[in-house]
Amino acid sequence: MNVQLENIPEELKTLPQFVTWKYNAKKSKLPCSVATGRVADAHDPASWGCIDQAMDAYQRLKHAGIGFDFTTDDPYTGLDLDNSIGDDGLLKPVAAAIVAAMDTYTEISPSGKGVKLIGRGNIPSAIVPTDIGDGVKVEIYSTRRFFTITGNRYQSTPATIRDIGPDLTALYDQVKPIQPEPDLTVHRLPIAAANADDARRYCLAALEGEHQKMLAAGDGERHWRRYNSAKALGGFVPILSEQEIFDALAVNFGADRRGAELTLGDGIAAGVEAPRTIPEPKQPTFDADGHACCPAHGDHLIACKTGNGYRCPRPKLGEPLCFYWRGEGYYPPTVSAADVDDLDPETLRRRLRAAIAERDHWKDRAVQLELALGQVQQQNRFVTQASGAEKIGAPSMRLTFVELKKELDRVPVEEREPNQFVRVRPAYMAACVGQDRSTISRHLGEFEAAGLIEKKVERTYDRETKSWCSETFVRPLKDLSDPSQVVIPVKARGKAACKACGSEKLVREIKIYCADCEHVQSHTVELVNPPEPDVQSAIQEETPVCLAIAFFEAQPEPVATAPEGLKCRLQHNKETDDLSSDVQIAIQARLPSPLPHVPLIDLDNAPGILAGKIALDDPWLDLQREMQAARGTP
Repeated sequence: MNVQLENIPEELKTLPQFVTWKYNAKKSKLPCSVATGRVADAHDPASWGCIDQAMDAYQRLKHAGIGFDFTTDDPYTGLDLDNSIGDDGLLKPVAAAIVAAMDTYTEISPSGKGVKLIGRGNIPSAIVPTDIGDGVKVEIYSTRRFFTITGNRYQSTPATIRDIGPDLTALYDQVKPIQPEPDLTVHRLPIAAANADDARRYCLAALEGEHQKMLAAGDGERHWRRYNSAKALGGFVPILSEQEIFDALAVNFGADRRGAELTLGDGIAAGVEAPRTIPEPKQPTFDADGHACCPAHGDHLIACKTGNGYRCPRPKLGEPLCFYWRGEGYYPPTVSAADVDDLDPETLRRRLRAAIAERDHWKDRAVQLELALGQVQQQNRFVTQASGAEKIGAPSMRLTFVELKKELDRVPVEEREPNQFVRVRPAYMAACVGQDRSTISRHLGEFEAAGLIEKKVERTYDRETKSWCSETFVRPLKDLSDPSQVVIPVKARGKAACKACGSEKLVREIKIYCADCEHVQSHTVELVNPPEPDVQSAIQEETPVCLAIAFFEAQPEPVATAPEGLKCRLQHNKETDDLSSDVQIAIQARLPSPLPHVPLIDLDNAPGILAGKIALDDPWLDLQREMQAARGTP
């Protein structure tokens, strides 16, 4: 399709944001630089040119067409209605309604099967291809997107660009994605066991560093940061388990949690295919004040917050960790008031700015968590009030039950035949409650296991699309009109339960006996779900208000009455006295000895989580003061 230059709006022609484009082998549109004619980044101003330069390159290089790149500096927003033109050459009703409502410049796309609209307005975030019915998909972009420009204006639509703010906002509210429930899961980083080797400790330090980088990633960098971190850590499998990597990087999802989880899986799989070698342990350098420093950069090493030695805060090209040191017996110097008095005003101002930036970051994070908590509480209230299904333990399952009732109510009970199956739409149900389709299918399976419904899946032929598809049908086995009578208890994650009553008290019995004389050789009875709590869960259950402080301190000589090899003793404050002996034993088995010091103030370099610094109001400062008081040091 030739570019009709005379139909392109004049106000668009005045902006130097044009590129050319061409097709690749897969028929994808590739933006090209106006100056060089080569494939380039459409969002790089170096690739742009004015309309005359773009037309000259388009005609001279015989490219497929020209395009316009939307930026934050211009007031325009583009709408792409794909597959919106029918076989008769007219807009389909759903697309015609949008074109009429916007009433702005509209042109036919290069394929001839869709239209593009350009208007003055803005949206909070981009709308990726979204089905709005009758096979029509809509895309909306205000920035960082290039649109092909044909100048082939659709019929009698306006020849100029108009303000579409209110109508654009109304359309955005209709097609914007359903926001998923905020992820408030606390992913604790694994702690190195007391007998962990250097390779394991190195990998755990790298895991913590990538976790901090992922927390600090902002908009526009989450995707590549998550993939690169997952790929880098995947090379340490099996020293690190894939689940440990996934949990450490499953933070800071943004709007697309499902996509982030898929990115994690792809990154880990790519890393497993390229194993990494663990470098030999090296010693750090020390500055005049006694700080341990990275041999490569000279930066002060920072303490791992899991008590796993010290690491360099700087990244290293091609490696997830620049330098790691176990640091046994090392106590970094602390910052005293006298040290601060000797600093020049510029250094003091820099440290103050760093401390304020760190404080403001955590304040903003606290506000976000409060808002997220309010949303979750509101969602839980909605689920309970809307369904009345208080006896369905899992909130997500309550939502699925609400949507299942709506699907079944499309065919009233009085109009159903005996034992009639009703067609349900798992994909539609998933979109309504903000969950994925596999979760809906799993919930339906649990409803079937509980004896509430009978489910079957059939393959049907769609005459319009001329293709086969799978459809789900459900037949209620019980009266579901009163949700309060539906009972589905919550199953504890990671534990087996009885399929009949839901109890977790399962017993495994192993008997070895002779088949001839029936003499019993051995008879073992054990619980399927052992009662011993995990270290983290045990501490969380027994000290819900304040985390107990427990640590080891190296002794100059072994205690005379202690067993051979015992060179440390467990000290605890008044709050650890309330811990059970099982939890104390668990702490002894998991915490390293000795536990590294944490500097009181270490803000010499850039602030923020990325640099691994500690805010002035960080709880770790209270922990360090407790440790110093126990050691008798100032």
